[in-house]
Amino acid sequence: MKMFGKLLRSVLAPIFGVAAMGVLLTGCGSSSDPSAVGLDELKFSYGLHIVDQGNGTVRLIWSGSNNEDKFSGYNVYGLKGDAMAAQEGQTIKLLDDKGEADATAKTTLAGMGYNGKDWETPGPTTNADGDFASYPYYTTINGTDAVLPSCMPNKNDGTDSVCTPLTAEGGASHIFNGETHIDLKGLKIGSNYCFTTLSTLDDGKKVAQTTSEIRCVVPKAQVDVAAAQAVGLKDDLSGTAKSFGVDLEALRVACGTDGGTKCGELDVTKDLRTTDITALAANPNAGGCNADTTVALCIEYFSGKPNFTAGAKTGVQDLGYYPLGFDDPTLPKAPKLSAFGDIQNKDGYSVAGQSLPLEASHVYVIANFDSTDTAATPTKFYYHQIFVQGTESDGSITNDVTTGEASFKMSVRVSNKVDSL
Repeated sequence: MKMFGKLLRSVLAPIFGVAAMGVLLTGCGSSSDPSAVGLDELKFSYGLHIVDQGNGTVRLIWSGSNNEDKFSGYNVYGLKGDAMAAQEGQTIKLLDDKGEADATAKTTLAGMGYNGKDWETPGPTTNADGDFASYPYYTTINGTDAVLPSCMPNKNDGTDSVCTPLTAEGGASHIFNGETHIDLKGLKIGSNYCFTTLSTLDDGKKVAQTTSEIRCVVPKAQVDVAAAQAVGLKDDLSGTAKSFGVDLEALRVACGTDGGTKCGELDVTKDLRTTDITALAANPNAGGCNADTTVALCIEYFSGKPNFTAGAKTGVQDLGYYPLGFDDPTLPKAPKLSAFGDIQNKDGYSVAGQSLPLEASHVYVIANFDSTDTAATPTKFYYHQIFVQGTESDGSITNDVTTGEASFKMSVRVSNKVDSL
């Protein structure tokens, strides 16, 4: 099996300059219209989850237990937007109880076919008379010949669990147990995408009768704060220690320009405390972070440690300890607010003026109100995330309780998708 491109070439109309070829499902058992087979012949992929890697790249991770001698790899289907025939978490069953092509599955997969360029609109069918003849995601050789399956583990290079697109020099491996992943690039920040995977067999002539679960993701912009940030109680405004604000709304607007290329770095230079030395002597955080602070989030030092404090019309929640940060596959989606108020929020969020301890290797979600929503009580929010990293050799935050100063690093994921209560 020296080259899958060779196996899957058939001349069709060019799609965005790429001559694609027929590939897909349940039918006569050919590469252009394969047969769906039962579990006794081909096991389906399962456990699909998605890691947002920032700036339009997502990683699909799933598991399989396919030891069949002629196992060919996996096909990937996707869709941008919310108009999908199936719901997130569902699988797509290609065959009905009679073993025939399921009409709903045909519609769903047709809507998740790849168009050769992006996920904006579904691609064409490969066979008007076929049951499931829709293109899965594919790469090309020399910009002309499509390569399928969508991905396959490399052979004998120590990365058998990594699903990578085949090249002309690629080969087949028959070690497919455990997790597999593929990275998809070029997705639009703030848009909703849903994906599923499908096992293939016998040079693409057969596919599993069931897909993996459908999972969805909204890519966020990645913004790193390169330097360690110092926060502290110095009462003479000297040094780098300060109580500073994080203007996530300004960052969101910047990241929404030109596909996120105008994000820049997070501005953490402004000290929110008063410049009145007398007032600072009486209260080192005077004029700093409180319920009236207009920026989404404040960082200040009190009670012997650094803290996040929610600004006006904002909620903050600690998702917990995730040492891999945004790349941690177990990181949950940001919970959505179902109610917002000055005294109490639902769904685990603090309210304006309330604080949460800032901990190393923790991920925080910030529900920041939509600035175009002028209502006294906001109903629309953007959900941003911050990963905090320590500066000590053991990964902890540098914290000097004697001087009242702490330092740490941050990475921010900026959402450009608004959600309503």
